Amino acid sequence: MNILSQLKQITISLLESHPIGYIFGLKLLECGNFLLPHEFDYYGFEILVNNGYKNNKLILDLGANRGHSARGFMKILPDWNVFSVEANSLHINALEKTKQASKNRMDYKIAAAGDITGQTIELFTPIYKNIFLHSATSTSYDEAKNAVMEAFPHSYGAIGVVKSISNTIALDDLNLKPGFIKLDIQGAENAAITGLKKTLTMHQPILLVEQNSLSVETNMMLSLLGYKPWSFIANSKTFKRGLQGASKGHKNIFYSQQHHEKFFNLK
Repeated sequence: MNILSQLKQITISLLESHPIGYIFGLKLLECGNFLLPHEFDYYGFEILVNNGYKNNKLILDLGANRGHSARGFMKILPDWNVFSVEANSLHINALEKTKQASKNRMDYKIAAAGDITGQTIELFTPIYKNIFLHSATSTSYDEAKNAVMEAFPHSYGAIGVVKSISNTIALDDLNLKPGFIKLDIQGAENAAITGLKKTLTMHQPILLVEQNSLSVETNMMLSLLGYKPWSFIANSKTFKRGLQGASKGHKNIFYSQQHHEKFFNLK
């Protein structure tokens, strides 16, 4: 990892250490692309593309938040497009701004990824002194609280949770052909995968799943669909088989089909 990458990692760690740093970090992300991509595992996508992976050149971004992931993906993969799905309607203005600035490379939908279309679900968003901690929004109250405990343990006692409502969509209904899918949806992974089975079977995209929300059941569901896990080692820009071995501070696990193995930089 070069000096610039190390500086970015240190900066992001500091900004994520307190809710005030979190909101300040959001402002920095919205001012420019210096800190993007804000999760270092995203560089694994770049490695796979450099190794020849070109499946449809579309990223399905589940859990888009304010569009930071989409902007990061478009930065490191300049000839790929992004379709973002975000459950929280509070982010619509930021996502629309990202869409307009993308020159037709990004589009989005406000909905919660689910197993069927048309249900109404509850969302739980932690709040600290009127600051919404959107990255910890979850369909589960306990998941939202646990995310805050892990991210901001010293501020936990001052954090409440606000409930809102969203409508679900089975992502197969979007009729997309993604080459990559990022799942960062705080506990709704199993429902999303159920609603994605047709897409996963037909187009077999490579997945990136948030490790904190990765349950035994989620891993089993993906295994039954032919997916095997990989950890990305940023320092060496390589992948390691299995769920263990990801670098400290890295939050996600890659999943791929067996025939994608040639694109992983095995050593």
